[in-house]
Amino acid sequence: MKRKHVVIELFGRQQDMMKLLNDVQRNHAAFKFIVHSKKSIVFETNRHGLRILRANRRKYNCKFTVNGVHDRRWQLFSGYRFILILLVPYIASLFIWTVEVETSHPEIQNRIEHKLKKSRIAPLQLKKNLPNEDVLRRNLMEDEGDLSWIRFEKQGVKFAVIPMQSPQVEIEKEENRSPSHLVAKTSGVITHFSLSSGEKVASLHSTVEKGDLLATGILEQGEKEVVVGAKGAVYANYWLEYSFSLPRTFQYKIQGEEKMRFTFNRPTFGKNLFNKENWNIIETDKQIEEKETNVYLEDGMEKTYIIPIVKMQLQRELGYEAVIQKEELLQVTYQKEKVTGKIVFLVNDNIATYEPINQGD
Repeated sequence: MKRKHVVIELFGRQQDMMKLLNDVQRNHAAFKFIVHSKKSIVFETNRHGLRILRANRRKYNCKFTVNGVHDRRWQLFSGYRFILILLVPYIASLFIWTVEVETSHPEIQNRIEHKLKKSRIAPLQLKKNLPNEDVLRRNLMEDEGDLSWIRFEKQGVKFAVIPMQSPQVEIEKEENRSPSHLVAKTSGVITHFSLSSGEKVASLHSTVEKGDLLATGILEQGEKEVVVGAKGAVYANYWLEYSFSLPRTFQYKIQGEEKMRFTFNRPTFGKNLFNKENWNIIETDKQIEEKETNVYLEDGMEKTYIIPIVKMQLQRELGYEAVIQKEELLQVTYQKEKVTGKIVFLVNDNIATYEPINQGD
């Protein structure tokens, strides 16, 4: 702002003040940054405009005060400048500017980053265009046997992908087990092998019965036989009949109403506008309450309550490696204090068990 400009606060009736301002404008005086209120009008003019105001104030029965030093804060938060200060960071906050995979394993990080590119998750993408988290998680965890879960975090303009590794399974020490074959502990259709030693006997997609040889621990080298022992896992699809008994009334927690809290961070002079961390003028925080609910099991609740509850029980019993692919309710009986029945599940799991190699083999 030039020094010859002054800030005027004009008092009087609205009609009279507007007529006086029209005179200032007709005489080609500088005239800008107008702020209206109920009792006054604040604006900026030059000394030529000030002379016109002094010459005509009695004519229109108006009074005014003069501020020779311009208030830069008033100028910053007036008109389009204040709108731009809010609008630019708000528009920037609608986009994802940084996509990071937070893990200490470089090989997992590289695979996840490659899958993110295939899913078109990249910087400068609108947050609303991000795919559903369940769909994205399913795509990223495909063929990732080492991962048990993937967590997502949206921190301002940053989208963080956090892979969580499966818990390590303690493997029985080799010296505690003599060389063995792998045999089927139940019947099923083989889907894939994961052997560290030994040789396949059963073929892929073949049906095996309980006790059938899946992999042998004896290898043939020319005319000789070498006992090395079979180690690893053989996965197959099989049907499992599961009997259950549930209390008629049970309690569980559900997500309540989602509340959104908005926090306004006042723009501070001296902030580096090129730093993306300073763009979060408006921050949002989602809060979801949990409510406890009592449910009384009745006829017709099989798909909504009974099957999911029993499925969770079976998953805990089988372990994290097992995949429950399908289920079918065989029977259900509602008694006074409990519900009993049977469900058949289609499970994919390791069906191999160790059978020691006898001396006669």
